[in-house]
Amino acid sequence: MMLQKFVSAVTLLLVSISVLADLPEQMSGTLLVVSKSDNSVAFIDLASGKTMSTLPTGEGPHELVVSDDGRWAVVSDFVGGNSLTVIDIANRKIARTISFRKYPRPHGIQFLANQAHVAATSGVKNAVVIADIHTGKILKEISTTQTGTHMVAVDRAKSLAYSSNMRSNSIAVLDLNAGKFLKAIDTAQTPEAIRLNGAGSEIWYGANKKGLIKVISSDSGRELAEWTGFKFPYRVLFTQDNSIAVVPDFRQDYVRFFDPQAKQELGTLELGEGAGPQGVILHPNDKTLFLSLNRKHKILAIDIHERKVVAEFKSGPNPDGIGYTPLQFKQ
Repeated sequence: MMLQKFVSAVTLLLVSISVLADLPEQMSGTLLVVSKSDNSVAFIDLASGKTMSTLPTGEGPHELVVSDDGRWAVVSDFVGGNSLTVIDIANRKIARTISFRKYPRPHGIQFLANQAHVAATSGVKNAVVIADIHTGKILKEISTTQTGTHMVAVDRAKSLAYSSNMRSNSIAVLDLNAGKFLKAIDTAQTPEAIRLNGAGSEIWYGANKKGLIKVISSDSGRELAEWTGFKFPYRVLFTQDNSIAVVPDFRQDYVRFFDPQAKQELGTLELGEGAGPQGVILHPNDKTLFLSLNRKHKILAIDIHERKVVAEFKSGPNPDGIGYTPLQFKQ
């Protein structure tokens, strides 16, 4: 029995080493990963693959964003929490919880240019709410005038927000400085995933009803490209140089890759039945994608150019939102 346990332990160690062996030499830092089922955020060290610590969030956390300097994270507590959880990453502690009791079901969330404020959607108030993460104060509530407001993209240079409104089949354009609704752009049915390209000139969004990814002009709303064949185009993410866009399909268990400039599809990475890909974030090397597999309870590291899995990390149950910080920690 003891020999069997020893062999099992050695096997597990070898598997762990082999899983991490293909990571780029410069890979370092920490992943922050939301666990929907146990209301927590895990700190996963990239060098070792170990979970260094776990912090509690509000109920039903979904999305997570990290400040540009990697020192702050904010989680939207979507299902029952009605709050934002602010994490002091450097000190690995909860800094504060911002009540969204008046703005229930916060979901999509993005940092604004000053890195002290975030814009978060409220699916009940159908608004984008601006909050100060350091004081915990609500600064503005901007009505989208639409229904089913869910995700948000932000053009920091122009101080504009774009919210996907799933029941209105629209994207609302909001002036963050003036705190007002500007216009609504009609979309295909049930828009959810939304992202701006690096220049802010294009909106890429997923339309869940017919399984589409559409690209439209952020100024005119004119359609520029469309791809079909999705069942749930969960999120859209661009590399920092805007040479590649990635779209995980939650229900078809794959990631599709696109050339944003040429508007051409580059390929597909199959993840295996029951993977449930959801949250996506990039390493600063701009070559490695981190992807949460909600149904497999783990995180994949993917070489974007080779379109292959180079490592995997165990996470908490039902991971979704994911972020990266260059900070490293000891247990």
